[in-house]
Amino acid sequence: MTAAPTTASRPLPRWDESRSIAELEGRLTRTEKLVLADPPANLDAVKALLNRDAARVDLAPSWCSAVAIIQREAATASELNLADYLKEICDKVAAWNNVDLFVTISDKMPTKLVPAWFLTTLAAKGGDYLIDATLRMPYRLWGVTEKLVAADPALKEHFVKQIKLAFKEEKPSADHFFWLWKAPKSDPDRATFLAKPYVLFKVLRKELKGNYLKSQRELRRLLLSDESFQRALMLNGDETVSRDLINCARRLPLLDADERQALLVRICRLYPYLTVFVADNANRKRLTIVPQTSVRSFQELQKRLQNLIDVEIPANEDDIKTAKGHGDLSENSEFKAAKERQRELGKLRFQLEQQVAELRATDFADVRVSNVVVPGCVVTLKYTEDDHTEAITILGLLDNDPDHNCISYGTPLAKTMLGKEIGETITLPNNKTAVIDALAPLPPELLAALKG
Repeated sequence: MTAAPTTASRPLPRWDESRSIAELEGRLTRTEKLVLADPPANLDAVKALLNRDAARVDLAPSWCSAVAIIQREAATASELNLADYLKEICDKVAAWNNVDLFVTISDKMPTKLVPAWFLTTLAAKGGDYLIDATLRMPYRLWGVTEKLVAADPALKEHFVKQIKLAFKEEKPSADHFFWLWKAPKSDPDRATFLAKPYVLFKVLRKELKGNYLKSQRELRRLLLSDESFQRALMLNGDETVSRDLINCARRLPLLDADERQALLVRICRLYPYLTVFVADNANRKRLTIVPQTSVRSFQELQKRLQNLIDVEIPANEDDIKTAKGHGDLSENSEFKAAKERQRELGKLRFQLEQQVAELRATDFADVRVSNVVVPGCVVTLKYTEDDHTEAITILGLLDNDPDHNCISYGTPLAKTMLGKEIGETITLPNNKTAVIDALAPLPPELLAALKG
């Protein structure tokens, strides 16, 4: 008795004999290589099927997938004259007549098929159409189009121009921001377009879903954690742009309290002179800022602590041991003095270690002086009682040097000046009044000395 043929021995259904788009897509997906000869493929039937269902919105995903698979087989696409044929019928293709549909289908299409699908679209609809549609898709698909248009200078320019147009109109997406962040630093517009805190916060507040969330989440991470991105967002410490970022962090409902505090502290660490702008208004709770001091003073603090640990504390321990050898401790004044000294040294060590841990060393090189008093500038006061002037340099917390009119920004005098603008009249701690007459950056010789 002849055995029935097994499933494995049966020939697979030919892809070119499909009776519907769904069937064509399924057979193409399962076919390792498209066979056009032996026997010859019925290419006219395939074209007729593509033409018949091109306008069907409900069949558009299967139609696009089938076209992408055929396109991926370059020889097959060539023998089919697929590109020329699709140009003829492109006006009726549902996926190309509705950009939203095209974007949705492309986003959901298997990654391996996207290059072939975009190549087909480029040939049928042209570069401008593909570029404009791509820029509405998640960032992960942008690179495919960039590669396809790279060889055409006009299309490549159009791709970049459309991205920048979104920034000029202040309508970029998170994907636009992410592309710009990844763009070469040599791009003349990159720095200017990135330095838009209000636009970025607006973008990060949008409700998104699916693959569009990836760029938004990454942007939020960069905003909170990446020092290079934060510097770029503030245009490397530009006062106006930096104050915009500070205002966004404070006022816009994007960050929670901990994130807001962390970001503002990071801003002050990057550019200490911004500390005065980070402090809240008098009617609000004052923000705790990580203290700043010059590199020179910080190094001196470290040396003081190291000497305390290596020299003074061991010497005190020796004094205690020596005093113990003198007999009755209750009547031993040397022992009592040594123990008192031990307590003082312990307290001092705690204070110095706390300062080293909390202070941030800065050379004030990033300070940009405009018309507002900030740490790291020279303030010229003009006293109202006799019009004489005095130049006062405001530095870090450990940088007091009264002999050279250098004061810490934590002193009462500095606090009366911080945040004030040129032309403002202030009342000094000694009850005298003066006008902020001029502001200037630190002189080069002082900047060099502050570096330690």
